[in-house]
Amino acid sequence: MGPEFMRVVLDAGEQRVAGRIDGCPLLNAHRNLGQDKPTGTASHCQAFCSSSVQSLNPRCTMSYTKRMCTGDDHCEYAIQLKK
Repeated sequence: MGPEFMRVVLDAGEQRVAGRIDGCPLLNAHRNLGQDKPTGTASHCQAFCSSSVQSLNPRCTMSYTKRMCTGDDHCEYAIQLKK
């Protein structure tokens, strides 16, 4: 997603990876258009990221626990094997 996408892996194991995102090109694009509270970004982001993860490995799923586009200061996510 380009140089604006800044992320760090917080924890990695055999069944799960957790990460933090501090810079998001989707959110930056909305802010550049003057939209401080973008509508729909969270659902668009979730759909894009979930389908990307599942396309790469259908045995995995992705979920978010924090999101910048809903007011958090960063995003946190987990990619894990489906149960």
